Amino acid sequence: MKATRLLLCAACALGLLLPAAAVGTAAAPVSSVMFLGNSYTFVNDLPAVFNALCKAGGAKLRVDSFTMGSCGLVDFYEVPKFNGGKKLLAKGKFDVIVMQDQSLVPTIRPDWTLKYTRAWGKLAAKVNTRPVYFMTWARCTPGTLEPDMYMQDKTTTIYCQAALRDNVTLVPCGEVWREWHRLYPAETLYESDGSHPNELGAYLNACTFYKVLCGKSPLGLPHKLTHGSATLVDITPAQARQCQELAEKVTDSFNPQAFLDSHQDLTAPDPE
Repeated sequence: MKATRLLLCAACALGLLLPAAAVGTAAAPVSSVMFLGNSYTFVNDLPAVFNALCKAGGAKLRVDSFTMGSCGLVDFYEVPKFNGGKKLLAKGKFDVIVMQDQSLVPTIRPDWTLKYTRAWGKLAAKVNTRPVYFMTWARCTPGTLEPDMYMQDKTTTIYCQAALRDNVTLVPCGEVWREWHRLYPAETLYESDGSHPNELGAYLNACTFYKVLCGKSPLGLPHKLTHGSATLVDITPAQARQCQELAEKVTDSFNPQAFLDSHQDLTAPDPE
């Protein structure tokens, strides 16, 4: 288990915004964010990289996380030994909780993703915290570093279905990854396991979160990010620019309803 970490604590005097364009959620100030997820969140430390981007962009906020390898939203909700997420949400006074389901669940148990995004949303509402759904990326086809596009189609469909049902902001990292591998097939976002994000993938995810949660363009943010004496990301300026441009392009153009309309065969029955 990755320890929960408090990265920075300060009111966001500059006013981060949750944009209305992101699946219908009303614009509202964001000064604190909680990440709930597993290794797709903590490998190469998305919360810290996102926080560092925000700081570089001139905004200070409080970022915290509760993560456990291989766990999904069902585990965090139902299994007592994983209830640290509930405890952190209850006491943390967060504006936003970012929910990331286990990567295979939308494909093999979409009913769980649909059920437990809603269940966590109800918990969040009790403490005046807004849910945000973190759409993940497909794993690679075995023996390659090529994304499994059927898995991405199914993953995207279920997250879009949940977000539209609940009128919740969606961060479409999976679709940003799809476009990256179409444009830059020689530059993978994966670690050698064909599943987890490498340093470049973590930076691209953070740029996508910056665009959606902050409502600001990531263009011009630094290519090297640090926290204290630790280097979080050190990619080339050209790579950073590619990430920034693509995160902005896809988040501006992605339409969850249009995607869902074109993939009705992949939707799942709502369990409630």
